Amino acid sequence: MKYFQLCGLALMACSILLYGCGGQSDSITPTESTEPDISTQPEAATDEDATSDMSQAEPSEADASQDEPSETDTAQSEPIETEASQDEPSETDTAQSEPIETDTSQDKPSETDASTNSYFDLLSEIKRLSEQTRFRTVEELLENQGSLLKVAQQVLAANPDVDARDQAREAVLTAAYGITRYDATRKDLLESIDTLATDILAETTEGDMAASAMFYKTMVHLNLEREDSAEDPEINKRLYAMSKDFVEKFPSDPRASAALYMIGQNAQMDGQYDTAMEVLRFLIERDPSSQYGQMASGDLKRFELLGNPMELVGPSLDGTEVNLAQYKGKVVLVDFWATWCGPCISELPNVQEVYKKYHDKGFDVFGISFDNTKEELENFLKTNDMPWTHVFFDEEGKRGWDNPLGQQYGIFSIPATFLVGRDGNVHKFNVRGEELDPAVAELLEQPVPESN
Repeated sequence: MKYFQLCGLALMACSILLYGCGGQSDSITPTESTEPDISTQPEAATDEDATSDMSQAEPSEADASQDEPSETDTAQSEPIETEASQDEPSETDTAQSEPIETDTSQDKPSETDASTNSYFDLLSEIKRLSEQTRFRTVEELLENQGSLLKVAQQVLAANPDVDARDQAREAVLTAAYGITRYDATRKDLLESIDTLATDILAETTEGDMAASAMFYKTMVHLNLEREDSAEDPEINKRLYAMSKDFVEKFPSDPRASAALYMIGQNAQMDGQYDTAMEVLRFLIERDPSSQYGQMASGDLKRFELLGNPMELVGPSLDGTEVNLAQYKGKVVLVDFWATWCGPCISELPNVQEVYKKYHDKGFDVFGISFDNTKEELENFLKTNDMPWTHVFFDEEGKRGWDNPLGQQYGIFSIPATFLVGRDGNVHKFNVRGEELDPAVAELLEQPVPESN
């Protein structure tokens, strides 16, 4: 069961990376910058692995020998020789000359054996699908999780033994989480997961199966209710209560901190900062040294910036030192980004449009690059119109995720943005998409502060 928990963690890593970059990669996969170290997580199944798995479904030589009649059985199935003087066999001899039904039945598997072999193959398929934790697109992930759900449901329909049933239940829960993470239209899964989780918890409130039921019930609710949570603050509060109940009952479960962090993130995106800070503080209190605890600490640092100035000093591409304090009197978007970050590049046209629209009115961008080489950044800027300041530390131990300004403010995923007003204080963070334009326009209405 712990194996499936690790697969679930890998799936959550995929979801985080699709919403923001956690490392330099062109595939959807866990990285050290967004997830705890799960280097023991199995890779996608190889041909060799598949062969190994299939060998488990084939009978061994010992098993095969049981399917063939033994010499003793063969002898019993032949007529017993009688004396020549006997014209007719006795009733006893006649009975012995016919095949014994019990021995003949050994040549064919029983219905029970066939059923067992069938769902054993299905369990092997569940394992194979669960091992696939690298996906290049959302479509690939949804296809995998849809197949996993279907196979697991087939196992449950076969009335399996307890161990097989629990593996299939775990797979159903995991697949439902994966599907609802990227397809909010699947409201039908919410009711089915609630029903399955309720059935499991009615049987037991202890052990791995109960832990999975509580965890995935919480996460599926998060996935399917996130569209409404911005308008209804009670949703995030209820989700926090569900996750806290899970954490308190299963404190050593490796998914506990992940659940808390994702709910805290959702509250942040909804602008419900009081709830977000409560969740993050609880996470830091119980698990400060984990990757999620460290990310939560970084988030709290950003919350503390609201209403306060950011101190950002670093080298520009030409080597001169730039200081955010020099921009006081302007509205500034501080943007932690990188050329290899897909979501950063997707957001770029929006930033360019807002820059062109408001630059003459006092808006600017202060870019901080997490690129790994100066050449990568310079080549990208040659073909993309980004005329604002770019800070890049071109020293060993300061490139990429080791960027000193990123370390200073606990930046564990990008893009990470902060909107600074004319007064030099941070007014919003993680503003992007359609929210950026009106937020900039609002801050530009502020009076320009008098020079000291």
